[in-house]
Amino acid sequence: MRSVFVNPERCIGCRQCEIACAIEHSIGKDITAFLESPVPRKRVHVQPGAATTTEGADDVLLSEQGDAKRSVYLSKGRIIGAQLAGDIAAAGVYRSLMLKRADVRIYGPGLAAPSFGYAAIVSDAMSAPMC
Repeated sequence: MRSVFVNPERCIGCRQCEIACAIEHSIGKDITAFLESPVPRKRVHVQPGAATTTEGADDVLLSEQGDAKRSVYLSKGRIIGAQLAGDIAAAGVYRSLMLKRADVRIYGPGLAAPSFGYAAIVSDAMSAPMC
C-alpha cells in the first residue's frame, strides 16, 4: 500500500492529501475526477513524517473498525505520533494535541477509538470542575 507521509510540524489538517489520493485513483487523474461516476474514493494512509519518531513510545493504542485503523503512540502520557488509515477525520485533533504536548491520559484507550475527535475534547472540557 502506498502511503502519504505527514510532517506534523507543517500539517494544518486541510485534508488535501485525501483529495490528491482520490484524484490519483480516478480514471481521468485530474480535478474533474469528482464529476466521474462513481466518484473516486480516498484510500489514504497517514503516518508520522520525518519530523516525528515513534521509537520512544511507551504505549501504543490501537483501534480497527472496518477499513478504519488507528494507532496512537504515547510517551509519558503525550502523543508522539499517530497512524490513521481509512477515516482520518481526527488527524488534525491528534496533531494539535501532539504539538501542544497535552497530557492525554484522561482519554485512556478511547483516544484511538473511531468516535474520538474534537467533540470528545470539548465534552471533557465542559465537564471539568470550575475554579
